[in-house]
Amino acid sequence: MLTQFEIETLQTCYDLTGPVQACIEIVGGWSHRVFRLDLPAQAFAVKLLCSDRVYHGGRHYASAERAAGYCDQHGIRAAVAFTTQQQDYVQRIGERYFMLYPWVEGEVISESALDFDRITQAARLLASLHQLNLQADNFAPSPWWYRDANESALPSDLQHWYRNCRDARSEFINDVVSHRDFLQANLIWQSNGPVLIDWETTGATHHLLEAIAAALNLAGIADTTFAVDKFHHFLDQYFDRKGQTEAVSVTAVYACCQSWLMWWLYCSSQADATHRQQAVYTIEVLERIEANLPRILR
Repeated sequence: MLTQFEIETLQTCYDLTGPVQACIEIVGGWSHRVFRLDLPAQAFAVKLLCSDRVYHGGRHYASAERAAGYCDQHGIRAAVAFTTQQQDYVQRIGERYFMLYPWVEGEVISESALDFDRITQAARLLASLHQLNLQADNFAPSPWWYRDANESALPSDLQHWYRNCRDARSEFINDVVSHRDFLQANLIWQSNGPVLIDWETTGATHHLLEAIAAALNLAGIADTTFAVDKFHHFLDQYFDRKGQTEAVSVTAVYACCQSWLMWWLYCSSQADATHRQQAVYTIEVLERIEANLPRILR
C-alpha cells in the first residue's frame, strides 16, 4: 500500500488539493503496482514503479510520456502522465518511484470477448499510430536481462527460439517509433473507442512485427483458444488503414516473437513464484505460436 507520507508528498508535488477519499490497489501489470487515488474533484491512477525498470532517473519514462502526449494531440487517444510542479514525470519518494495519471473510466475486455468491430478499431488505431512518424528520443535501453542473454544458458526448448528470433529480427530494420506493448490489457474501451495506456515500452520497432504481435495478442494467442479469424481480420484492417498489404512470413513471425522471449528472460530472472510461473506460461505461448504457424502464414 501507499503510506500516508507518500500520499501527502504526491499531493504536494502534483499540487493536488482536498482530502483523500479513498486509496485502493487495483489489478495492474506484472511489473508495477497501480492504485486508484480518489480526491473530491478527480480520481487518479498512481503507478508505483518496479525499481529495476527505472533507468537513469526515469528519463525514458519522460520520453514515452511525451510520445503519448503527442499521439493524444493527434487523434490517438492516450492516457498521459501528469508532471510534477518541477516538470518531472517520475517522482522519487524515499527509495520508491511514482507516476501519476488521470483515472481512465472504461472497460478492459478479454481477448475472447473482443468482437470484430473492436478488433477493427484496434487495428486501425495501431496503423494510425504508425503513420504519425514519431521520433526516437531517449527511449528505454535494452534491459540487462536481454542484453546479457546467453544461448547456452537457456533451457534446450528455448535455444532454437533464441536463434530463430535473433536471426529473423536482423532482417527487419526498425522503421517506426511505437507503443511496443499493444495488447488487450492496455486498451481501455469507452463508448467512443479505446484509450491506449502504459506507454513505457515506447521505442523503435518495425511496423509489420508490431502489427503481427498485436494481432496475435488480440486474437488470444496467450489464451488456450486462438481465434485465427480475428488474427487475420486485425491484419486486414491494419493494412487497409495503411493502404498497403504485406505478407506474413515465417521470418516475420519469429522476429515478432522476440518480445515474448524478452519477457521469458525477465520473468526467469525474478525470484518470486508468480514470475516463475509466467516464465513457464510464456514458453507455452511460444509453443502455441509455432503450432499455429500453418494457419497464421499467408
